[in-house]
Amino acid sequence: STDNGGCDIAIRARCTEVVGGPPLCACRSENGFVEGPGVNPVGTVCVIKPQDTTGSMDDFILRITHGDRLDYGWRIAEVFLHSDPACSEESQVPYEGEICAGSNTADQVEVSGGCFARVRGSYPQSSPGFDPMMLFDEQQSSSPAQEWVSECLNCNPEIADQSREGPAFVELFLSKSAAIQCVRVVQNSVAGSDSIIISLSPFGSFSQCSLSGGRCEPTQVWHFSGALASSVNYTAAAFDGAEYTFVESRFSVACGMANTQLFGEILSAPLGGRTVEGSEHYGVYTVEAQPVPSACHCQQLCMNAVHEGCRSYKFYAPVGAAFPQCFLQRTAFAVGTASWAESTGIEVGAWPDWRSGVLPLRVFGFSTGSPIAVGEPFALTIQGVSLPYHPSPRSDPSTRQRVKLVRPDGMCTDQIPPEVSGIACARTSRRLGFGSRSQDVFTVCSTRPALRTADSVTFANLVLAPSAQASEYAVCYCPGTSCADPAQWLRVPGTLRA
Repeated sequence: STDNGGCDIAIRARCTEVVGGPPLCACRSENGFVEGPGVNPVGTVCVIKPQDTTGSMDDFILRITHGDRLDYGWRIAEVFLHSDPACSEESQVPYEGEICAGSNTADQVEVSGGCFARVRGSYPQSSPGFDPMMLFDEQQSSSPAQEWVSECLNCNPEIADQSREGPAFVELFLSKSAAIQCVRVVQNSVAGSDSIIISLSPFGSFSQCSLSGGRCEPTQVWHFSGALASSVNYTAAAFDGAEYTFVESRFSVACGMANTQLFGEILSAPLGGRTVEGSEHYGVYTVEAQPVPSACHCQQLCMNAVHEGCRSYKFYAPVGAAFPQCFLQRTAFAVGTASWAESTGIEVGAWPDWRSGVLPLRVFGFSTGSPIAVGEPFALTIQGVSLPYHPSPRSDPSTRQRVKLVRPDGMCTDQIPPEVSGIACARTSRRLGFGSRSQDVFTVCSTRPALRTADSVTFANLVLAPSAQASEYAVCYCPGTSCADPAQWLRVPGTLRA
């Protein structure tokens, strides 16, 4: 029959007619489908056979830091975690028990129920009001006021300003089973940051990233502004007895685009050399061995498989479903629009319970094709994923990308060494926070790329002249959003040698 006898569609299921009874439905294992959650009127729903993710997912570090320069330190009354992107009251998750990771080491502190956190120092006072445990001591309160106070009095997020070594931060260690999608932060308005940066990074044996050195790049970074403009605020007495205004801000930390389904070729290479017998795809859904509890976990699985070709993903988690599904894909070729939307009757951009996304920009390294000869032109190629690129010249931002070379121990704001030619960067001066201090930087560069794709960008005709110093250089790259801003420059892994 045209409806495959009431079974799932023909490519997924085989329908066998039965005399005097309903047809029998069987999922087509030869096409990579197995019985999944849900029931058809006459049979089961068939889904792509899942990849076993055992050993391929790590725990996570949730890092909260400030984007503003703070000249009175950073004072936080409480941090709340939620499983719902909207931070609904009923979705609050206690920071205890099975959602926790980390250990009781010298630089971590147990804050509640066997859970550990790390902060960039607490103000050196004996009063318990300066203890990191104050971040989690009023989880049931609607107006917490017991504060954690940062060690730094002048907290500057820019390491370029030598007054301090980067921003203050709070790090929470989450287990691979934790699905945190919203964070509430209560700050003291006198010593709070209007700009908040939250990141989620893996750590563990699969990613080969540690809690101290060798940190992995984040799975996702969220930048928020207007934190102190929140309408949720109240006045309360702090540890010093004075009355302050406390401001509560809510930050959604869900990965991907809500209610969106991206379509692409399902990834078919084995993940890290591991595969499940009979499985030909990375269709990953919750199995007994290891769940995929959120879109961020799905995005990290895609990043784990980036060298096998993963570039996009989609995550399906209906409310109350026991089997969320994660699909890893190559480059997405369509969003749920046009004929897809018309055939399903769903409006464009409204695919309930789906979250989809592409991998964020990531730079892996560089190559020169052949050994560099002193005095001879060479080409430098940066390799990565999701680099700025569009096939239409009118919409292509890739020509704004820039590269520069600096000394191995230098910073990306430094002047280009005199023996390097083919790259030109002008000196500009910028103010550092409040006051009259300024810094000279070399971040406005003019050399345009010669070749561009979404996975690589090549700069040609660079030359290294003979030099009395060792011919070793660090490579810095800017994706082109606003290269005059030092924060836009990335240090590419590796060292260039002539």
